[in-house]
Amino acid sequence: MTESNEGKGLARDRTTTTEIRRYLEGYDGDDPFFATASFNMPHSPFFEDEAFAKYYNRDDVSPPASFNDDFSTKSSFHSERAEQPECPLPEEEVFEIRYQYRTMVSRVDSYVGEILSTLRDEDTVIVFTADHGDM
Repeated sequence: MTESNEGKGLARDRTTTTEIRRYLEGYDGDDPFFATASFNMPHSPFFEDEAFAKYYNRDDVSPPASFNDDFSTKSSFHSERAEQPECPLPEEEVFEIRYQYRTMVSRVDSYVGEILSTLRDEDTVIVFTADHGDM
């Protein structure tokens, strides 16, 4: 039986969290350190993370402010991207993806919280960044 993409993403991100925490717990504090935790989520394929679904109501999800924009004032990149086969999504699907995305972001937030709770040094500099902000 093969593991679903959902399961793979959750497993990879859980492993990342466990390993970075293991590293931090073993750190002796004598030398400066650098550690990176990189998460797979919340990339597609999107799914409802049931552990965090209780925090969101599908009915409260709105379309992005730019949902009905025309591309006349956008760069050619945007109009060309919008013409790709996977881009014209029905409004209902956009709502569902945005809902699922939120549950997945909450999972990542919980993992980051676990990592932060492991830090013992108040002088640690933490940089949190993302590769894009589709939603």
